[in-house]
Amino acid sequence: MAEPRALDGRAALVTGAAAGIGRATAERFARAGAAVTVFDRDETGASRVADAIRAAGGRALAVAGDVAV
Repeated sequence: MAEPRALDGRAALVTGAAAGIGRATAERFARAGAAVTVFDRDETGASRVADAIRAAGGRALAVAGDVAV
């Protein structure tokens, strides 16, 4: 069964997206069709998540930063 693409044409910014709940959220938004900005202090981790999303056919951009700053 194909997954619904309810977020086609939308964008999502997910903070803390390099691991755990943030990563799962970024991946879920991407599967739903959103272009995802993977935002985390861990630049390498954010890049890995964005690469995985793109490898699965999604659109993603990794951005390193700290929301507390």
